[in-house]
Amino acid sequence: MKLLILALLLPLSLAAQEKPPSEKQEKDKTTWDKVKESSSDALDKTKDVLEKGYDKSKDVLKSTGEVLASAKDFRAERHWIITGNYSYLDMMVPGKYGLTVGYVKDPANTYELDYMRGSFGLGWLGVDIGTIKEQRLSLLWRSYNKRNTFNYQMGLNYNIFDVHLGSKLINKLVGANYDYSVMNIETLGISWGLGHRWQTKGGFVWAFDWLQVHMPIVVLRQDTPFIDATPDNNDRDNAKTTVNIIKRFPRVVALKLQLGFTF
Repeated sequence: MKLLILALLLPLSLAAQEKPPSEKQEKDKTTWDKVKESSSDALDKTKDVLEKGYDKSKDVLKSTGEVLASAKDFRAERHWIITGNYSYLDMMVPGKYGLTVGYVKDPANTYELDYMRGSFGLGWLGVDIGTIKEQRLSLLWRSYNKRNTFNYQMGLNYNIFDVHLGSKLINKLVGANYDYSVMNIETLGISWGLGHRWQTKGGFVWAFDWLQVHMPIVVLRQDTPFIDATPDNNDRDNAKTTVNIIKRFPRVVALKLQLGFTF
């Protein structure tokens, strides 16, 4: 009988020992659910933002591509072009800058007058005691044929290479005019190059002439008074070798930047 009573009371005792979920547990569960919901909402919003950004980027790229692809059509709408130029990788004197003015005959052909110049000082103890200057004037035909932006260039160039010894500061200090022409070489040559030129409907132009070669052909003038007056034969021979290199060596230009507009 006692065993029967114990068997009946045992389940009731175990059930009494089971405690209902505490308020803290319920609260923790509710907080976790909120965190999951907030995370899910944040992920959804992030996904929407990324999708909208992706779609907008595609539209911008598509629009930009259409503009770039229409350079040939835009070129047909205007007949004059002017650009400012800069070419750091330019022989013999680097860092040349200049201006280009051109006539756009049709979408396939442009005729241009291109002027570039550059110089640097010969220094000693922080004072310039001389300068090396180079100027180049080129008459170029830029041919696109049926292409959109890629073009070839060819034409003639007139080049001046000048070296002077002398300084205005030194002249003022010594009260005399010490200004010597070491060399002045003028040449006429041919030019060739290739590049890309883009244009918007509004007329803005940007371009890169990836490579240009200006080859001297004819020496129009060679004036080397300071070298000719050098008494040392060895120094004179070395100077003449330098002069021959300068007047015959091709001027190679790379990555020439152009920014301007058409009208």
